[in-house]
This record gives sequence, C-alpha cells and structure tokens, in this order.
Amino acid sequence: MSNRGRNRTLVRDSECAVERVDFALAECDFAAHVERGSFAVVLVVAFFVTKGAGEQQYSLPTDSDSMTQIQGKLQSIELPLNCTYRCPKAVVALAREWVPDITAHDTAPEGIVRSIMYELPEDEDDSYDEDDSYTNRYLFDGRERLSPDDVILCRNTAPLVDCAYRLLRSGIGCYVEGRNIGAGLVKLIRRQKRVKMLSTLVPHIKEYAETEIAKLVAREREVEASNLDDAVQTVVLLADKLMQEGKERVDDLVEFIGHLFGDTPDGKRPNVLTLATIHKAKGREWDRVYLLGRSKLMPSKWARQPWQVEQEDNLCYVAVTRAKRELVEVLLDKKRKG
Repeated sequence: MSNRGRNRTLVRDSECAVERVDFALAECDFAAHVERGSFAVVLVVAFFVTKGAGEQQYSLPTDSDSMTQIQGKLQSIELPLNCTYRCPKAVVALAREWVPDITAHDTAPEGIVRSIMYELPEDEDDSYDEDDSYTNRYLFDGRERLSPDDVILCRNTAPLVDCAYRLLRSGIGCYVEGRNIGAGLVKLIRRQKRVKMLSTLVPHIKEYAETEIAKLVAREREVEASNLDDAVQTVVLLADKLMQEGKERVDDLVEFIGHLFGDTPDGKRPNVLTLATIHKAKGREWDRVYLLGRSKLMPSKWARQPWQVEQEDNLCYVAVTRAKRELVEVLLDKKRKG
C-alpha cells in the first residue's frame, strides 16, 4: 500500500487498510484480501465529491477482476450512480438538459413539471374560476395554496426578498433561509456611516456599489461583484418598499431584515413557507419546488469564464432536482408565453 501525502485519514483492521489523502485514494491489493476472506470496509467504486457549486468525479484505483471477486464474495448487486430513486421522472427528463445520462428508476414517481407567471400580466384581470386547472395561473392568485411543505428557490436573493415581501403583505407567513445573508445585508447598510434615513441610504449605497463593483470586475473577481450587486439590489428594493409604507429610518430596514431572514434547525420542519437561494438548497429536498426566474436569471450575467458557466449549469441541475413530487417554474416575464 502506498503512503502518499500528508493529513491522511486511515480506516484499518488487522488485515486491510484504506487511506484517503486529500480526496485521493491510495492503492491497495483488494483481491488478495478477498482471497483471505477479510475486509472491514465496503468501498464505493466511483463517487462524487461536491466542491462549491460544481462536482468533480473521483474513482477508486483498482482493477475490474478485484471488484468482480469482491462482488461475488459479498453477493452484492451493482447500482448505477446515474440512476435516481427519489426524483420524479418528469423532473429527470428536464434535468437531462444539464446531466444527459441521469435516469429515473422504474419505481420513481411520475411527478409534475409545469410553469406559472410570477405576477399577473398587464393585460389580464385577476378573476379566475375556482378549479384545479393549471392554466393561466400566477404565483399570488390563491390557487397555488402555498404551504410550509413547499419551497421557493431562486438564483439571486433580491427576487426572493421581493417575493417574500409580497407574501407577507398578503398574509402568507414565510421567511428567507440564511440568517448569515441578512447579517451581510445589515453589514452593508452599516458601512454607509452616518446615514440615518432611507431616502439618503438608497443613493449612497448605489454610488458605493458602482465604485466597488467596477474595482472587482477589473480584478476579474466576478463572483464577488455578483454577490455585491445582488446584495445592493436587495437593500434598495426593501428600502423602496418600506418608504412606500411610510417608513423613513434606516433602523426600520435593519429591523425588517432581522425578521425576514432565518435558519431552519437540522431535522426540524418549518411552520411557514421557506424561500431560499439555490446555494442554500443543496442537499435538501421538498415535495413541491417553485423555481423563480430560471429562464431570466440563469446563467448569471456575471458568469463570464468557462468554469463560471459550468457552475451555473450545476446550479440549474441542483435546483430542479430538489423536487420530490412537483416542480413549478415561475416565469418573471411580464407577458404570458404562448
């Protein structure tokens, strides 16, 4: 067995050891251990390690004969890594746009993929028949019956905050996942020193953003530029909405942000509707997922390098595969398509 690298992790019994060094697996003569009938660790031949938004593939450096012997000794069955048991078949069909070889198991549910408008088109009234038809719906028309079992996902924070604000003002309880996001917004606001009124904050923060984003882009730090742009848009949006309500003070904005953002404790079910960025949704799942503005916001306008575009594709894949039963694409277009 080779002994490469530093900071290695060992899993060992008296006969066999497996060593992992910075996601690289050391070589080991597994066939010999099979012959002796001794192995303490069952290994997955190929697996994915998630790093950021992208995925990189690693494989076990062993030969096919060894693995055949291990399969026979354990009387194991081979499960393909590109087959999902959880995602509905309709969702998998859409996910193939980014991962062509993904398949749904025969036992996977059929599922539903459909689309609705974010808001009522300008040339339509808000009357509708109380039926189960999915036609001519928009997010806030009442027929969607949003519940704590649902989630609304989006690439960016600002559209989520706009959506959350409308839901709250419509009497639908909700919060935006990520207390750290709210803390970042407050930090951005407090950076505008000696600004006490919202009417002053808005032009100040826009000017600050224009200068800082230009610096970041010049240094090819597009990810940071994107994050700052999204944060500033979020602050300006909320400030404008609060001023329309007659609120004037920056402290009113900070207080509202404190109530709007939160975190769901591990293993707990939220008692109100959750809104989250796609980054926050990784590793989680919901029965029904509303995906807000994919066709308009993805890929990000800041994704200018090949690896950034690839990460945007990965985000699309993550977003659609969060749905266990139903995926609803929420269109941000002002006019209804078709």
